Amino acid sequence: MKRRTALWALAAVVVGVTWSHLEWTAQDERWILRVDGRPVDVLGQMAQLWNRHTRDCRAVHTLALHDPTAQTALTTLRQHSPPDSQSARITQLLQQQDWLLATVHFTQLTSAVVLLRVEGTAMRVVEGGIWSGTTHPHAPEPFIRHYLRTRVPEVPAELLACWTAEPLISPSTAP
Repeated sequence: MKRRTALWALAAVVVGVTWSHLEWTAQDERWILRVDGRPVDVLGQMAQLWNRHTRDCRAVHTLALHDPTAQTALTTLRQHSPPDSQSARITQLLQQQDWLLATVHFTQLTSAVVLLRVEGTAMRVVEGGIWSGTTHPHAPEPFIRHYLRTRVPEVPAELLACWTAEPLISPSTAP
């Protein structure tokens, strides 16, 4: 066999074997790469890296939990869907203008990421602005940002970009 033919055959075998182990599938309105059946969120990981290097968080403020606005947010969250929401604990609270983004843990409910909005002297949970559940097999931050952005398109992009997913604690492991 000629050397050139052998190289083309080798290249075809390498490409064929590689592609036999890889498969793109749509899951939860997003694309996942499956490597030998195991899901890998390549696009989510790329989005996460891009976000970390391009976001501008100067207009976004982290609120301390003893801040009066944080206390109002906690009261609003606890009153949103009682009785289970009454155990709400805010573990992260970001604010940009009249928008807030909270990471919330509960005793009985699944942890959530919630958009709130200040309107005059009142605060409310934004319609469609609650994410709760698992993101598996997707990377959590890009998945949750996309979910909230598509349901509440008027939310400031910087607020979503500056939110980071701390380990979401399940009720059984919460302190």
